[in-house]
Amino acid sequence: MVDAHGQVTSGETGTRAIEVYNNTIWDYGNGQAVSIRGGGGVIFNNTIRNMRYGIDLTSEYVDNVTYRAHDVWMWGNTYENVSTEFYTSGFFQEGVDYFFFKNPGYEPYPYPHPLTLGS
Repeated sequence: MVDAHGQVTSGETGTRAIEVYNNTIWDYGNGQAVSIRGGGGVIFNNTIRNMRYGIDLTSEYVDNVTYRAHDVWMWGNTYENVSTEFYTSGFFQEGVDYFFFKNPGYEPYPYPHPLTLGS
């Protein structure tokens, strides 16, 4: 569905930040709607249906270095028929690595973005 990876293999650059909002994401029960394996961002006002996991924070271990999600802000998401709305290992800490409220000072880009409108 939506995947933000860390440094998957040596020499590749992973995700720095993502914005996932105002989407309807659905499957037939086997996957994750949003999986963050590196970087941070915001995930809000989404409807997530028929998934095993709604939002999943995890890490990757490559060349003796751990890459992990961080600074992830989540709020206003709706879950329907989702086995586990939020999943992460004990490696992450609420209030340090992830938050269940709006990032103070964050404003989404306007739609359509002004740079797409021409001069």
